[in-house]
Amino acid sequence: MGDVNCSDVIIARPGRHVNPKFLCYSINATAGSFVAAHTVGAVQQHFNIGSAKGLRLYVPPLAEQCAIAEMLGALDDKAAANDQIEGTGISLGRALLGKELQGATSEVPLGEVADLVYGKALPASQRRQGVTPVFGCTGQVGWHDVPLTAMGCPVVGRKGANAGHVSWMSKPGWVIDTAFYAKPVNSAITNEALYFLLESASIDALTADSAVPGVNRNVALRHRILVPELDALRRFGEWARELLTASVQAETESRTLAELRDTLLPKLISGQIRIKDAERAVEEVV
Repeated sequence: MGDVNCSDVIIARPGRHVNPKFLCYSINATAGSFVAAHTVGAVQQHFNIGSAKGLRLYVPPLAEQCAIAEMLGALDDKAAANDQIEGTGISLGRALLGKELQGATSEVPLGEVADLVYGKALPASQRRQGVTPVFGCTGQVGWHDVPLTAMGCPVVGRKGANAGHVSWMSKPGWVIDTAFYAKPVNSAITNEALYFLLESASIDALTADSAVPGVNRNVALRHRILVPELDALRRFGEWARELLTASVQAETESRTLAELRDTLLPKLISGQIRIKDAERAVEEVV
């Protein structure tokens, strides 16, 4: 990221009786529609300081501001800790696979390890409300009410900017037509182990050079990858399952925390609900 030009931002300096963190949350909760309504310019849109001065905020007593900021901050801190757990689990899995691959000499076509199955189209307008994750080339892109796959599995981007990207779908889900879903062809390989194997396979390097990047299934299945011995694969599969389970739990909790924060934020900032009522909701998840 390049340096930010100070002329491109508006700096809000809180007064003596305004908690800085509360001010940040308050602006985030109320400024979206206001900024959209006061943005001008046909070619290069901008929001000027004169308009910003017209933004009206609910400002309770300082003690209440501090309590709100502390409560919402606790949700953000917990979400940040979960993000670290999620990232650590993935990093550890990669490191463990790397260790198992040290000294390995068995390089085989990807097709001897996994099958890549085409996803099926499911436009957003046709998705029904449910708890089934919908995955595409960039990872999860929504929800539906029925799965396409029988279990959780790795998903490989097939076309688009993220062609070759590997993501983990932790339960039965729907994979759309911009991606493949992968299935092990050897019983010694678990879906969790396969996820890390595919991640290490540099599939993104196989993308065709065209207007819309894409991974050809046949080319990918012929691509040779390094694979540990079967005993090592079985051992690694157990580790991979534990690590991905912990990672998914952390990700799920972070999503719940974000939803709770986004629900409480406008109500607290506007004074619609009391601190004690929000505290009870927060205590259930933090």
